[in-house]
Amino acid sequence: MKLFTAQQLAQADRHTIESGVPSLDLMERAAASVADEMSGYPQQVVHIFCGTGNNGGDGMALARILDDKAWEVHAYLVHFSKNISKDLLANYERLDYTDVSVQHIYSDDDFPEFEDGDLVVDAIFGIGLNRPVKGLPKQLIDYINAAGIPVLSIDIPSGMYADRTNAPEDTVVFADNVVTFTRPKISFLLPGSRRYMKKFVTHLIGIDEEYLNTLPTPYYFTFIDDVAGMYQIRDKFAHKGEFGHSLMIAGSYGKAGAAVLSTRAALHTGAGLVTAYVPKSAYNILQISVPEAMVEVDEEDKIVHFNYRSRATVIGMGPGLGTHEDTVAGLEKFLKNNALPLVLDADALNILAMRPDLLEYLPEDTVLTPHEGELKRLLGEWENDFDKLEKASAFAEKYRCVLVIKGKYSAVVYRGEFHFNTSGNPAMASGGMGDVLTGVITALRAQGYNAFEAAMLGVFIHGAAGDKNLIAREKARVTASNIIETLPEILYDLREKSIQTEEEEEEYNDDFFDFPDDFDPLDDDDDFPY
Repeated sequence: MKLFTAQQLAQADRHTIESGVPSLDLMERAAASVADEMSGYPQQVVHIFCGTGNNGGDGMALARILDDKAWEVHAYLVHFSKNISKDLLANYERLDYTDVSVQHIYSDDDFPEFEDGDLVVDAIFGIGLNRPVKGLPKQLIDYINAAGIPVLSIDIPSGMYADRTNAPEDTVVFADNVVTFTRPKISFLLPGSRRYMKKFVTHLIGIDEEYLNTLPTPYYFTFIDDVAGMYQIRDKFAHKGEFGHSLMIAGSYGKAGAAVLSTRAALHTGAGLVTAYVPKSAYNILQISVPEAMVEVDEEDKIVHFNYRSRATVIGMGPGLGTHEDTVAGLEKFLKNNALPLVLDADALNILAMRPDLLEYLPEDTVLTPHEGELKRLLGEWENDFDKLEKASAFAEKYRCVLVIKGKYSAVVYRGEFHFNTSGNPAMASGGMGDVLTGVITALRAQGYNAFEAAMLGVFIHGAAGDKNLIAREKARVTASNIIETLPEILYDLREKSIQTEEEEEEYNDDFFDFPDDFDPLDDDDDFPY
């Protein structure tokens, strides 16, 4: 799914209106979608703060809808500008036929008092904001944030930018929930958003999707349909020789577990053959823990020589490897002579950060899977989340690699594009997860997926296995071993998704993503699950 800048979304709004959809109808749909989201809330006193633009118009329309649903509604018009949206005025006038009276806020003396159990709806600013909040709106936002009561923001937390990073000193509403429209905003998917919002849900309100798909963008949001189209169904006469030979170079003394996890993950993801290349001290551990894998050894406590003998088709390297100077020297020699595809993680990345000259020897389309700390060691410091993405893209372009930035919405960076993943959850924040992902991507590369496909599929499969553990098995925490055991189930789900008939699609989506029973991905009035 394509993601768009605030300017592009505004452009799509204008196009939809010019194509015959009245702007008030779009505003009504937006307000109705917020009311639908609030239908699961306990009815309580709600304070709706409306700015003078169209976001405020959404708030006025919401006030009328909630009043019709018997909520106790207090609406406020915040006068920080003399320019008032005509659609806001139209919805303001419609309140004459309700029990809602609008209070006008001209100064902080007009701020209402809140009580425990109240709810605030923030409709002060929309995605068009392009400068820091000052004056009366700043005072109001500070007042709301200090109140300590739940806040729902319409489209975006007021004061937050949709496609650039806020400065630390900026004033932004702290939202417990955000109901956003048409698409998630790009900034929602970056770590900086955690300061301003706990969660968001995206509603379609009828913006012209065909027009949106004509707009160029480097930003994408990856759902199951995107990766299911990449999935390769196995021929019934297939044999292990057709699915590649994954070589996992991993482990050092005390870190044999990393080698076990990455090796098991490669096997469970479907590599035809898997060899673990480990220190001698890890030999018995691997033979006992992963009997399906072959094992080769290096020196007693660390990997130094990289003199494997297996006829590998792809190499995954780094989990538990260590950064001993002898290992660094051995890796240098290996990289200068290697031509096989690589998937690099953990200490392999740390060594490259120590010796950036070695980056020149990476084969084209090497997959690197850093978390934020490892990425910072590779790229150096960045100013903000968007600067990080720019630096990551430049790095991937320079070294002709695929970069997987691991996190809540892991980003696959390739050829100037950023593909944010939708699967995964915070219960997966535990040791060994990266080792498993290395094995998954390595196995996919061995099976014939190109580097980009292997990264996209691998990240989604990995996260989906975490989701299935968290939801279906009701686990409060998910371990790397849990993920490995669930990988075949996710691969089966993908297989079924790739071959299912149109009639089966709704049933499958309900099972996999816990969609509402009446969810229709082709209905513009329905919601995305993220």
